[in-house]
Amino acid sequence: MSAVKEIPIYEDKGDDNQLEHAPATLSHDMRKDVDWDDPHAAALADADNNEKVSWTVLIAVFFLGISLTGPIVFGFSIVAPSTAQLVTALGSPDLSTWIVGSWSLAAAASFTVAGAVSDVFGRRPVVLFGTLLTIVGGVIGATAHTLPVFIAGQVVLGLAIGCCSVGYAGIAEIVKNRYRGAALAFTEFNLAIWSISASLLSHYILQNSTFHTWTYITIGYGAVCTIGLGLCYFPPSQPRKDGLTKMQHFKQLDFIGATLFISGLTLILFGLNSGGALFAWASAGVIVPLVLGVLSVIAAFFYDAHYATIPVLPWRLFKDFRGYSVLVAQMVLVGLVFVPTSILVSLQVLYLYSSDAVTIGLLTMPNAAAGLVGGILPIFIHKWKRITLQYVIANCVQLIACVLLTTTTSSIAWLVVCSFFVGGTFGWALIMAYTVASLNVPQKDLGVAVGLIGSFRSIGNALGSTIFLQIFNQISAKQIANRVTSAALANGLPASSLGALFEGVPLASVHVPAVVAFAKVEGITEEISAAVINALLDAYKFSFKVTYAAIVPVGVVGVVTAFYVRDSSKYLTGHVAVHLEKEAIGRR
Repeated sequence: MSAVKEIPIYEDKGDDNQLEHAPATLSHDMRKDVDWDDPHAAALADADNNEKVSWTVLIAVFFLGISLTGPIVFGFSIVAPSTAQLVTALGSPDLSTWIVGSWSLAAAASFTVAGAVSDVFGRRPVVLFGTLLTIVGGVIGATAHTLPVFIAGQVVLGLAIGCCSVGYAGIAEIVKNRYRGAALAFTEFNLAIWSISASLLSHYILQNSTFHTWTYITIGYGAVCTIGLGLCYFPPSQPRKDGLTKMQHFKQLDFIGATLFISGLTLILFGLNSGGALFAWASAGVIVPLVLGVLSVIAAFFYDAHYATIPVLPWRLFKDFRGYSVLVAQMVLVGLVFVPTSILVSLQVLYLYSSDAVTIGLLTMPNAAAGLVGGILPIFIHKWKRITLQYVIANCVQLIACVLLTTTTSSIAWLVVCSFFVGGTFGWALIMAYTVASLNVPQKDLGVAVGLIGSFRSIGNALGSTIFLQIFNQISAKQIANRVTSAALANGLPASSLGALFEGVPLASVHVPAVVAFAKVEGITEEISAAVINALLDAYKFSFKVTYAAIVPVGVVGVVTAFYVRDSSKYLTGHVAVHLEKEAIGRR
């Protein structure tokens, strides 16, 4: 190992002029050693690095970015709008919640483990394993003729996204610090392009073909990324600089902590996905997994803090509250807002305006298109700097949009506008989290740090969709029962006909003509039908307002925590943490 004892380690004193006193550009070997423990010192000491980016690096960034597309777009974005059609084609309606739930579980479990493994064995084998899993998941889906088999493919795609997400760390470390935001933004930009039309594409494929079509595309994506990364991505094969072999490192991996953490996440997400579906919320089938899951996660943190040699939950990361822990908190909070509002917007279009799949796809497209914001704004992180202020602005925009969503029940245009701003801030905050973490976290922990952000992002998404959809379902059920009953009886419907009336309410909710929805209701008239429909709409409007209002406090907490994000702008320098071991194409 290179001698680096004479390299000064610069403390973060909050002095922007510190750059003026940093030593000259570091040599390649010195750069690797300083980055290992102190990314701040490396960034400042190597601030004026003027080396050009090679074509190999650019191509590697491209393939690392699109490697996420297969498992995310074709494992979630296109699948989620089509669960009803998948159940119709494959049966097993009691398993419908696991079409997406299984993907989420597998993704959350694999994020952290994949990141930790990549810190020991290198990014290349982990990412390539992820692209191969993408192919395998696509093949399983393509051969599925029953829902359990299709769900098995979803599990594999979930595992793939955990492995491919190591690419976030891979991208950040091979480009200059100042361009990390721009390079990482490419991943979100690429995903947003697909997400914009995901709902429309999903329904179009199902109307003109079968779900097998998108599984074939998944296989193709996996194959292309495997070939591209195999030819052009050669990061250090021995990333750890402690002189131990990979087998010695393997034996030091924290299998106990990883098992406890994965088990905990699995139990928590199982409980959240099962509530109201497989089991009642107050049943042991939900409460026991949630309690055991929380205890298992706590045990994982405790074990890693005291006993693990190479921990999957490094306490040294979480002790840096402003540099890392608050970023994790931000991803949980932003996910708690973004995911439920996206789902609620789709439901609002369905219940208040139209049940036509194409119309719903078009009206919810701006919410998905807002993801492009997450693929554009981070490009300018190094220009705007003031990262704390950027976080505060993103959270304030999201909060204001959430408040305004409570006023959207009478205007579809206003709903579209507000949903756009909620969607746009999510991608912005996500890429900033990965960028800031990569500036603050030592190179030896970068993979696991990125993985943990992904894991807690999944937890936030799951908590948000579960909690706020449950609120909406409970409020709407009570409101519909009270308002529809009052409207029907006040307009002359016999009380004996209420049972038949409520059997038709689900059809009327999705705009089936009243003459069809209430065909079996004795004593109903056009006036009663009109009154019931108006009461139904009022019930949904009230339910959406209350649910959006319930999300607002989460946004407030997000704004408050944003002020605690450390401004790491000074480290957006010319420093490059990792150089590829092999230039497949050459320098420009």
